[in-house]
Amino acid sequence: MTDNSQTNTLQHPEAWDLVVGIDEQRLDYIAHLPGQDGTLIQGCVPLAAHATSPLQAVEDAVYDTPLLLNDFRQVRVLLRPPRFLVLPAETTPADAARLLATVYPEWSGECTVAHLKQCQVALALETPRGLLPFVQRTFSYPVVSHPLHGLCEHCHTLCRDDGEGTSRMFVNMGKQVMDLAVFSHGQPQLINSFPCPNTDDALYYALHVWQTLGLDQQADELQLSGDTERCAALAAKLRQFINFVMPASLPAAALRLGRDATQAPLELLLMALCES
Repeated sequence: MTDNSQTNTLQHPEAWDLVVGIDEQRLDYIAHLPGQDGTLIQGCVPLAAHATSPLQAVEDAVYDTPLLLNDFRQVRVLLRPPRFLVLPAETTPADAARLLATVYPEWSGECTVAHLKQCQVALALETPRGLLPFVQRTFSYPVVSHPLHGLCEHCHTLCRDDGEGTSRMFVNMGKQVMDLAVFSHGQPQLINSFPCPNTDDALYYALHVWQTLGLDQQADELQLSGDTERCAALAAKLRQFINFVMPASLPAAALRLGRDATQAPLELLLMALCES
């Protein structure tokens, strides 16, 4: 991945947008100037394994990357907690916290809720204690959500004109995780994320969801994006069971952000294109 972390300052940062992705191992980011092609800045900062706590590792990564401390027009932060729920759009933060505690009695974090406008659902995320306050005091009015956010909104746009009986599965492969969304006649049917350290795990989850939702092996399609090697390995196995397995196309608007857009994490690019 291209690392432009040495670009510390921006001219008129208040006109720029920032998307940050944080997981257990790394912090990825992209910044761009909306309405102006070819302005993409991207970078990746590994989280220090020797930090005193996971929160300290994130804090160090942010403070060691001065670009992130600019006063941006809009900041979106994508977190990947092990526990989250997909809920009706009208769910309040208090109800979301109650439901998280009901489904996951062992949860000990803090709850935040993100709303997917196109899909008309809410994502309730359990965030580690201290992380959400750090994000909120470090960035100006950040929108906090899950990596599935941009993927699902983009897929909804692709599927909104699908006729009745048409279904599509979208799979985005990371190094250790698989994000998955299924849309039937334009509406989301399932949104989830699975730990997938190897190809067989990803194959199991994809086929299990396919069978559970009753998708048609001969007529419905599965689109793959993300880590190139993992997608190729998974596609080869999926084609033994599903007729239409194909690579997902990067939106033209994402390609216009900059020539290195194809090297940036897809979930960050798609989040950057979401409506405010």
